[in-house]
Amino acid sequence: MTILPAAAAVRTLLVAVQQVRLYGGDHPAAREASEQFFRVVQAGLEQGPVQIEIDERTVIVQAIPQPTEDRYVPQLHAHLAARRIGGLVFQRDADTEAVVTLVRLLAQEPEELLAEGGLADALRAAGISSVGVQELTPVAGRPAVRAQDPYEAAVRAVHGITTATEGGQPADIPQALLAAEGLTAALNTEPQHLWRCVADRSHDELDPAHAVNTCLFALFAADALGLPHEAQIELGVAGLLHDIGLAAQPWERRLLERTAIGPRPEWRHPAEGAFLLRHIGGRESLPMIVAAEHHLPALGQGPVLPHSNLVALVDYLDAMTCGRVPAARQMSMGAALDQLQRGLGPRFDPVQVRMLADLIRRQEAAGLEFSAPV
Repeated sequence: MTILPAAAAVRTLLVAVQQVRLYGGDHPAAREASEQFFRVVQAGLEQGPVQIEIDERTVIVQAIPQPTEDRYVPQLHAHLAARRIGGLVFQRDADTEAVVTLVRLLAQEPEELLAEGGLADALRAAGISSVGVQELTPVAGRPAVRAQDPYEAAVRAVHGITTATEGGQPADIPQALLAAEGLTAALNTEPQHLWRCVADRSHDELDPAHAVNTCLFALFAADALGLPHEAQIELGVAGLLHDIGLAAQPWERRLLERTAIGPRPEWRHPAEGAFLLRHIGGRESLPMIVAAEHHLPALGQGPVLPHSNLVALVDYLDAMTCGRVPAARQMSMGAALDQLQRGLGPRFDPVQVRMLADLIRRQEAAGLEFSAPV
């Protein structure tokens, strides 16, 4: 008997949706991610219908609640809840194209999907009858589920800002500000959830999660330093938008600057990022300064603003330890911290390096596990 791997179902569904949101439904990577999710579901379909649903706090796969410690669980929970989806039922006749269509619909913004009448109506309009939808039913007197967690909100914000900037629109600073405020508030209310989010190293450096992790690592450090609330918010916005200059580049150039061993003096995105952010505070704007300076410490150039040093450090740490290519740049979190503390590789502020290493190792001592890059 083949048993549906529940954790894999949650992970592959969320990854497929994220790939479509990031690259578009016609991109080969998005198609492959959707087909991978179908292969996981197909294993369970041998025994009958497969059901994925949510309750007030978690995702339930084939009647088995999934652990919220798994980063993918709260993210998928929030994604479905925002679209008023209480559950999905895959019938035995569900095929690859039905699942690909489902993933593309799930990748739409909540407002866009709900304007079409919701997921059930959208599937019917697409001629898909092998996937059923359970609508989310609120409990009287309180919301049925949390609509969205702050990490997922920040990922969506970065995606929206980047997409708009690619289209020639000004960077949406208010959206970045709201995301940074949400993350800063969550440092006090649910810090362990945020640590679990950044502990997952499966994102690619091209993903919005890289910007959010850069922001979060900087916020954890700022909180440890005791920076005022306003300074933390500004630093958070700077972390979210440090690479916004990439969105102004053609895709080929962007891929080159993101995936080559670097940074390199000829890279253009720092200056382009500063130019894009020039309207939010002139020469005194922290996000603009960080966008211009965040690669200078690694290039041995300076002096730079201390905040730029910190963003440069956490940007490097996240990029070197996430699941991305080329493989030569993949390092475990422990190896990266050891390299930095021994003064190998780029030379960052040693005080900031020690402080960040201490924060991370305290979390590891408390049981947090940073996944290996994949």
